[in-house]
Amino acid sequence: PTPTDATAEFIGPLMPGAAPPPTVPVPTLTPEPTDAAADAATGPAIPLQSMVPGGTPAPVLVEAGPETVESVTAAARDGGWILHYPMTGMQWTLTTLHDLTGLPWWATIAGFVVGVRVILFPATIVQLRSSAQLQIIKPRLDSLNAKVKAAMAEKTPRGMDDAMRHRTEVMALMSKHKVRPFVSFALALGQAPLWMTVFFTLRMMAYRDSLGMPDLGMSTGGLLWFTDLTMRDSTYVLPAVCGVSFYAMACAMETTHPRGEGTMGAAMPYVMRGMALIMVPATYWMENALFVYWVTSNSLMFAQTGVLLSPAARAALALPPLPANRPKMSILPPGAKVSG
Repeated sequence: PTPTDATAEFIGPLMPGAAPPPTVPVPTLTPEPTDAAADAATGPAIPLQSMVPGGTPAPVLVEAGPETVESVTAAARDGGWILHYPMTGMQWTLTTLHDLTGLPWWATIAGFVVGVRVILFPATIVQLRSSAQLQIIKPRLDSLNAKVKAAMAEKTPRGMDDAMRHRTEVMALMSKHKVRPFVSFALALGQAPLWMTVFFTLRMMAYRDSLGMPDLGMSTGGLLWFTDLTMRDSTYVLPAVCGVSFYAMACAMETTHPRGEGTMGAAMPYVMRGMALIMVPATYWMENALFVYWVTSNSLMFAQTGVLLSPAARAALALPPLPANRPKMSILPPGAKVSG
């Protein structure tokens, strides 16, 4: 066709009487949803920097405030799965005693230690009786044990029979004098968990009270210069008093036994005195509540040992007389001399 025909064909539909052009549908554009609508449909937007490989949101690190750190630290002092329940019971006992008596905390702690020592006094007497009787029969026991070793060294049927007979004599001798080493050991070892629980409970209570979790009143429950039992003694007087009381207790307890025989027996006086000296620099940073407990316990043990040195007290408690070769009380270890 010619250009004129093409133009007429193009504009023909627009001329009068021509058919209208076909209707072409136009797509409707929907506006993008607002932020609120998008959040409702897909949730809040996750920044790209918070994504890790795999499309999992990375954990958001929030800086812990001092209150959170203190709460976690306080919870970590509850004794764990070993001492949690004993420490909970010990705290209940101490707080109940404090609430019922109305005593200040220093007197509550000291009174509790006195009460426990009184309750344990019969067990102490049992230990002392067994130990004293053991010292009495020790020469005979040493002789029988030497015979047992000699018989075993023969490695003959007759030697085995002799060793068995001497062992029977050892058991009969111990039974006759009521010497029960296992019972004495169990009574001594059984007290260790109790005093460990007291120690850790007082530390926990003092720390939590300093944070007000809860406020037990220990921060004002002291006396003299150490009114705050949740803090350490900045004057170092309490650690020094504790060391002196432990030293005095060690000196007094040495007088109830014969002079040490063997390496450990001879070294024990030096070990105990060394512990007393080390105690001051090793514990000066601890809370005042612990020193109230320690000084009270050491003082009671010193007084108890002094009473048991009396012949009249030993007779009343059915204790054997003290050994003749026991050392006298001295601030120096047995055998030590001051030069110069």
